[in-house]
Amino acid sequence: MTANYFAGEKGEQHLILPIPENLRDKAEEAREKLLDRLSIFSDTIMEKLLEGEAVPKELIWETIRKATLSLQLTPVLMGSAFKNKGVQNLLDAIALYLPSPIDREIVKAIDVQTNESVNVDSNPDNPLVALAFKITDEETGQLTYTRLYSGTLGKGDTVYNTRTGKRVRIGRLVRMHANHRQEIAEATAGDIIALIGVVFVTNPLSLRVK
Repeated sequence: MTANYFAGEKGEQHLILPIPENLRDKAEEAREKLLDRLSIFSDTIMEKLLEGEAVPKELIWETIRKATLSLQLTPVLMGSAFKNKGVQNLLDAIALYLPSPIDREIVKAIDVQTNESVNVDSNPDNPLVALAFKITDEETGQLTYTRLYSGTLGKGDTVYNTRTGKRVRIGRLVRMHANHRQEIAEATAGDIIALIGVVFVTNPLSLRVK
């Protein structure tokens, strides 16, 4: 086991160091309690504990993920927004334990041409299906937060607004990092991005026009 420290003005220096001697006993006790609880969800962990074998961290991560996806367990991490304490650990936990789009139920949408319900697979090669879920007014124009459920969206592409029945040309795409914007050339299924200068009257579901 190791201890995590966050140095620097904004906690950007993530240091992983040995646990201090005065905290080692408490850390070992807490780890034993964690493994005991996780053994409820994993026969492999239970067998290793009964046989006195070491439990690899990969098995711990896998068990937490499975229990989280089945809504049987909720991971809790220590941290603070002040100076971004623990942000790196939180991001790692999101990647390790939370579901990706392919882990969830298949999303359904209405085909605007046939008016029939269709499955929307999280595949970047499929036609674009995206939801503009938040709109704000900026100095550079309207900022439209958008989630891509399927397909790929690039600068210069044209999409179909199912709310208005009109085509909209996509100019700039950005990935938001708090109040910082990173210009990107394209986004794919599973991404959450923002569009700049695209005017939407309401939250639309947009399909790429081939």
